Amino acid sequence: MEISVLVDSVEHKITPTAGDLVRLEREYSISAASLAEDTVTVEHVLYLSWSALRRTGALDRAIDFDAFIDLADVPDSRQSPPPPLPES
Repeated sequence: MEISVLVDSVEHKITPTAGDLVRLEREYSISAASLAEDTVTVEHVLYLSWSALRRTGALDRAIDFDAFIDLADVPDSRQSPPPPLPES
């Protein structure tokens, strides 16, 4: 599985390792084997990206996940966009 993610407008292509998948399973109490194109969430994709980029040194290890999601975007059009915010 290859993931493309934009971080500060720079595209990174990453391939999660078993360690990245285990971190995802621990964080979200899900089985990585259950991830499928029609069920994966943007948050899961970004979490795997964050884990892999920190592991490889492409991202400072001090950046926590919440800070990362403010810097990152998923350019892959197959990913569902988040639902619109309710109107006030």
